[in-house]
Amino acid sequence: MTFRLCACHPTVTHLLQPLDVAFFRPLKTAWRSILTQWKLGNARNGTVPKEQFPALIKLALEKMDSVQTKHQNQAQENAIRRILINGFEATGVFPLNGERVLKKLP
Repeated sequence: MTFRLCACHPTVTHLLQPLDVAFFRPLKTAWRSILTQWKLGNARNGTVPKEQFPALIKLALEKMDSVQTKHQNQAQENAIRRILINGFEATGVFPLNGERVLKKLP
């Protein structure tokens, strides 16, 4: 396997970050849902205690992972895996696709 090292202009790296493009938005949506549920049951607490945070983030990841796909052939694959793969493909990072990278640049 051949690896290529690419340099990006510092002002465009956010366009080429697979996690920024595909992963963090669904995680943020799931987190907000879990946090809202937690706040309804814990009205006295203003913030999530440190010892409860890992359990809540796990619930958010599980919620995110349970999203169903519209495509039949991807039904067996978990949602997080699918989101990560799609993020890398969408940015053109892997497999390397120079045209996709250039389309994202302003």
